[in-house]
Amino acid sequence: MSINKDKRPKLSERGQAKFFVESAESTPADQIYREIAKNSLEASAKMKKLNPSYKGEIFVGEDKIYKNKLTITDNGIGMPRDSMSDLIINLSETEEESEHGNKGVGTKISGFANNKEGLIYSSKRYNEDEGSRCRVYFNDNDLFAVEHSDEYNSCTIPMHLSDLPSLIQKYKQGTSLTLMGNSEKENTLNPPTNYEEGSLLKKSRVGIHWLKAYYNTKFFNIPSYIKFLVEIKRKDRANYERVYGHKHWLDHFSEKSGVLNHDSAKIFWWILSDKRGKRNSATDCVTNGQLGFMNNDEILDLEFDTKGGRKNPLRYWGLPFSCGEVAIIIEPKGFKQDQYRTTLRKNGATIKSFKPIWKEFFKDNMPVAMRKHEANRAQKYSDKMAEDDTFAKNINKWLSGVNFIQELGTEHAEKLPLLGRMVTTKGNLDGSFNGGEGSVDPGKQPKSIFGKSPLYAGLKNKNEKHKSMQGRANCMPEVQLDTSKSTDDDWAWYDYDSNKAYLNAKCRIIDFFAREAQKQTQNKHVIETHIDHTKFILRRVLATHIAMTRFSSNNLSKEEKKETLENSRCLSVALLNPYLIVPEIVKMSQNIHKQLADMDKREMSNGQQDLSLNI
Repeated sequence: MSINKDKRPKLSERGQAKFFVESAESTPADQIYREIAKNSLEASAKMKKLNPSYKGEIFVGEDKIYKNKLTITDNGIGMPRDSMSDLIINLSETEEESEHGNKGVGTKISGFANNKEGLIYSSKRYNEDEGSRCRVYFNDNDLFAVEHSDEYNSCTIPMHLSDLPSLIQKYKQGTSLTLMGNSEKENTLNPPTNYEEGSLLKKSRVGIHWLKAYYNTKFFNIPSYIKFLVEIKRKDRANYERVYGHKHWLDHFSEKSGVLNHDSAKIFWWILSDKRGKRNSATDCVTNGQLGFMNNDEILDLEFDTKGGRKNPLRYWGLPFSCGEVAIIIEPKGFKQDQYRTTLRKNGATIKSFKPIWKEFFKDNMPVAMRKHEANRAQKYSDKMAEDDTFAKNINKWLSGVNFIQELGTEHAEKLPLLGRMVTTKGNLDGSFNGGEGSVDPGKQPKSIFGKSPLYAGLKNKNEKHKSMQGRANCMPEVQLDTSKSTDDDWAWYDYDSNKAYLNAKCRIIDFFAREAQKQTQNKHVIETHIDHTKFILRRVLATHIAMTRFSSNNLSKEEKKETLENSRCLSVALLNPYLIVPEIVKMSQNIHKQLADMDKREMSNGQQDLSLNI
């Protein structure tokens, strides 16, 4: 082998090598996997045009010759032998440009710089008799080069069909590319060490399914005529699993879906559920609540929060409660990819400039099904908040501190009011509870919900030990929103024995308080939002009033407490305090508004430079 005979780029050899390395540092670590798969998909598409009955196959897995090296093989059109080395080493593609303007730059930038040991191409053009092989690498002069063979006096080595990968042998056409990494020992089957930094998948799905997850998420739609398989290696076996694409899995888990059309974009949306299996486990595809951007059936950017919480961007797209169950993929119109294919531009502006426009359009034109879903989740959130453990903990702690006897032995246990849930800080309660109402069944272990308490309940185990254990009664009633009433004659009512209260969803004070709060927030939210907040606050007021009346040290007997609380008219009076209730509703609304405003400010700040351009 002669180094001097290596075929190298014609212009600025050292400068081009430096360009590859520096450019690779600015591209996502997972970009190379996109590039090699995209080349195979486009090679299959070219073959489909030549032969309408063509069925494509793409295999990604371990190379059969080079152990622990990742290879991708397709049965596409293949590379012409005479120009193979030029196509590989030159910065611009010399063959006809791909359908979507893919010039082969990405593979060179992301592949060459991270595989100094080499990229090995093996290919056979569909109409040629013989295959060929090339290796591009960093040579001894630290320059990118296609390895020269003294035996053939060429950088392109002829390959007999029988020496090519089995898939190419089967169809007598196709291309294989092997990633050799930066050293002989490097295992290119594993993701790069910096894979999670800037990756499409972020900090998730980097186990054995990482590459399948990436391809299922990256490519929006895999053509039905192509069978795309990724090898999954386990300790005891290896098998190939099919890649279907992002849209397939979003459709699979969706209850409803559709498309909104804007002048500058198509906005695809899905309402997701777990009815067809557990999302984000079996599919190895990102099916969290998400906001993504797509171009030519390819996801360029994807924002999501693995827990569907505060970092989910859809909280600020009018979906604060259902953001973890909604997917939105935006396909901009008239935009073009940059040379690294990591973003889109239109008249010099990136998609960041248009995000506020698309967000407001979506909020104003939100599909009916999604509005209903959001309202349903808002109600469930309201229900949950009305039974908030932190709030209940504080009320119970206050009550236990000022109203109950601090220490109760077994003989006093019956005097302790244990209505609602009985909780303890010690477990394995196999015996009985000496408590009267709300007693714990034998063999049941109460859960410690509210932590330590000065209260003592008479608890016994089977061995008659621990006659007194720390525990606490949950005095907070369960408050439900009742939608069955046709009138608002009764605003609220209470069942003493079950410790459950009900708020009439049709009572007129809900609308009254909501509109008063809307006035004070200067219409920053739609009335439905204020109504949700009003229901939440009223349920909390109702729960507190009942707990304080029933369990505080007042001058009322048990009978008098029961009579008072079960009188719906008397109970409704507790809700007639706009001077306290309306400010709480306003505070809740302002809190959400501040979060939304802060997010809008950050988005505007990020896109300020782009917005200054002529778009």
